[in-house]
Formats: sequence, C-alpha cells, structure tokens
Amino acid sequence: MPYRRADRVEKLLQQEVSKLLCTLKDPEFSGLVTVTGASLSSDLKNLQVFYSIIGSQEQKKKCAVALRRSQSYLHRELRKRLELKRIPALTFSYDPIPERADRIASLLEQIEKEKEEG
Repeated sequence: MPYRRADRVEKLLQQEVSKLLCTLKDPEFSGLVTVTGASLSSDLKNLQVFYSIIGSQEQKKKCAVALRRSQSYLHRELRKRLELKRIPALTFSYDPIPERADRIASLLEQIEKEKEEG
C-alpha cells in the first residue's frame, strides 16, 4: 500500500499537538499526558487525538476538561506553525491501552513470581 499524504499529515499533526501540549499553562492540566496516536479523517477536516495520562481519576477528568477547553487555542497555534491549506478540527479521546498494558504486565510478573515460589 502506498504511503498516502494523509498519513504524513496525520503524523505531523500528532507531533505538533504533542509539542503544544507541553506548553499549556492550564491549572487543570496536571499529570503526565502522552499523545499516543492520531486519526485523520479521509477528507482531512477532523483529527482525533488519542492521549493517555498517568494520574488519579480526578486528574484524568480535569485533564479531559482542559483539553476540551484548549482545542481552539491548539487549532490557532497549529495554523501559525504549519503551512497547510486547512488545519483539521481537533477532538481528544482518552486511550486506555497503556493502562491495560501495565495491568497485564503486572499480572504476568505476579504469575511468574508464583511459579518461582510454588
């Protein structure tokens, strides 16, 4: 399958959003947030950004609110930074996969310890 322009734009937008999140100064934006992926619509009008956060449930909720609140700011900053004809509308979605992977890893470690003991 050939490498589509949309794939390159998607990757570029993901990197730029990740960099911009490091500059947010919202007090609700606490914890360690990582952009885990992005999905650009086929018409290049919408970008869904997937993120993960290390923190409590309260921090996760506050972070989701802060991200929603900062969508227009991030859109403006992307427009300034990138030379694209159209900057897609941003939406943020929580990605639970890293948490699940940590849980599975800890369960596997626990099983390994039990095997060694028993």
